[in-house]
Amino acid sequence: MHKTNSIVMRAPKMSIFETAADLELWPKILPHYRYIRFLERSPERNVVVMAAKRSGIPIAWTSEQIIDREKTEVHFHHLKAFTKGMHVVWTFEEKPDGVLVKIKHDLDFRMKIP
Repeated sequence: MHKTNSIVMRAPKMSIFETAADLELWPKILPHYRYIRFLERSPERNVVVMAAKRSGIPIAWTSEQIIDREKTEVHFHHLKAFTKGMHVVWTFEEKPDGVLVKIKHDLDFRMKIP
């Protein structure tokens, strides 16, 4: 599965980036997120249990978040649950009409057939 979502936002690039990187805000600003629980925490790396609703169904997974302030990117690597192995990258690019925020999801399902 390879999916990219994008939006142009009209705000300072670093404000958008820091807001996206602040997982404590997610349940407040993203209504489908139920909670974020930190297992490990640091300025550049976090391990969290994330819980959301997809089509009304509650789901949860464990993810490593890497905050790359040098490249202005936020990376997630799903460590547990159905999406184990998924890599998600948030990028932030200045454009004439605002900041282009892209979220790329990459996951190769490895189904084992007995």
